[in-house]
Amino acid sequence: MNKARFRTSHSLSTSHSSIRVFVFGLCVLWVVVLAMGVFAQSTQGKTPPKITGTVTLAQAREAVSKVVGTDALPVWLDTYALSLPLKDAIALYSEFIPKASAARRAELGNTAGALASLAGQWENAASFYSLASSDPDALIKAARCWLACGKPDKAAVTLQKLDILIAGKDKTGAGSTVSDMIAQEKIVQGWIYLFEEEPEKAFLAVKDVANTQGKGQAKSNVQALSGAESLFLLWSIANSPDFASFKAPTKGFEPKALESRLGTEYPNSLESALMKQKCTLLPGNLLLAGLYGSGTNVPVAERSLATAKSASDSAGADAKQTEKQADTMQLQVGFFSKKDNAQALVAVLQKKGFQVSIDEQKTKEGELRWAVIVASQGDWSKTQAKLKDLGYESYLLP
Repeated sequence: MNKARFRTSHSLSTSHSSIRVFVFGLCVLWVVVLAMGVFAQSTQGKTPPKITGTVTLAQAREAVSKVVGTDALPVWLDTYALSLPLKDAIALYSEFIPKASAARRAELGNTAGALASLAGQWENAASFYSLASSDPDALIKAARCWLACGKPDKAAVTLQKLDILIAGKDKTGAGSTVSDMIAQEKIVQGWIYLFEEEPEKAFLAVKDVANTQGKGQAKSNVQALSGAESLFLLWSIANSPDFASFKAPTKGFEPKALESRLGTEYPNSLESALMKQKCTLLPGNLLLAGLYGSGTNVPVAERSLATAKSASDSAGADAKQTEKQADTMQLQVGFFSKKDNAQALVAVLQKKGFQVSIDEQKTKEGELRWAVIVASQGDWSKTQAKLKDLGYESYLLP
């Protein structure tokens, strides 16, 4: 009897142990599956999709729509956008940025804004940059883009948002010191006054910037940009018919004095080249000359335009420049802080039949930047017109 009880008890105990092992095994399996799922979700947002061949906007839209609501959306959106023609990329960003998390919209908006400004779609660019409402540099870009599409009222509203940000800063902001931000704000305000046909207000807004931006001893790219642009803007104002009737003191800001300062303090700047008529820009590009210099990006004005160097002061410089214009000229189409973005644009332009190269440059801080250059044989204006027809703005490099 006791042996029977023992055998029954032992059997029950063994059965219970088996069940416990089985349940424990299921729990372990569930934990492993759950961990694999979490790992897949955590790595999905960091791994870009593999794209082969030519992608259409419809295909990109279908692919990106599958990751809406996941951490993968930003990297998939960026990857597919940069594989598309410029206009299609902007359309893709316009559709999917609103579907991204609030924390990622600002970053995506900065990228999309750069592409839209490259395409000359200033209103789209302004809207994209405005998404980064807590980034002073992005707001400066947004304001400039609003001006480029002829909406100074929206530019003024954007500057009001910038004022709020500046008021909350102690010493430094996103990529710029407070003084840098204020200088940029005053220059944009000067442009707004010019749009509103109030040149004296523009003069008063900008003249202090020209006197405080280092006079050739700039400590940052933003200061160099602000100094050159403020002098050029003042020079433009000084050449206006209303300048002689200004009530504010204008001594030291006469056209000749400003020409001398700009040529001495910023001899290789874009503004100096424009003043000396060594190159030309479309109105939008002229207004946005400072767009790519905001923050840590190298301003367009940093690129050396005096290719003749010391020979530019000799009598033969003009002849060399004329000869060069008849030969190969170069047009800058884009300027990037990421080499992959520059390479993507090069690939697109090469498919369109252009001779394209990448010019690697360094900022004063030693950071790398990449300019996309299109070579033009013969009449460069025809190449520029062809680029514009395809949606790409460019400017001539002397």
